[in-house]
Amino acid sequence: LDGNLNNILEVTQITPFDTNISLSSPAASATLHSPVSVSGTSLAAGSVLGQAVVYDDMYVQVGTSGSISSSASSGYVQFTKSVSYQLNASGLQEGVVAFYPTNQNNILVSNQVVLVKVFLAA
Repeated sequence: LDGNLNNILEVTQITPFDTNISLSSPAASATLHSPVSVSGTSLAAGSVLGQAVVYDDMYVQVGTSGSISSSASSGYVQFTKSVSYQLNASGLQEGVVAFYPTNQNNILVSNQVVLVKVFLAA
């Protein structure tokens, strides 16, 4: 636990091993307001790169980008998409921004995800 005497481990970001996808924005632990700008890089395998999703502190989906179109049919493609979210409570709460890529048939690949822990403001 890197010398942490409190025996607490907090994960702030998860990326896949194959590094075909990454998120450059939002940053881990950032405080966000709706709409959120989600930026990253994904390996194009069809006409759709994937989908960005915002989850609240109970891991309930509170916002989604819908399909993020690819500007190229192959290779690494950078993207930026605005995602609006609606919280059920006021104030600040923990949340997660996720990006799920798609395969060549434009089907979401749930085992290849990037997760970033953030704070959501209502």
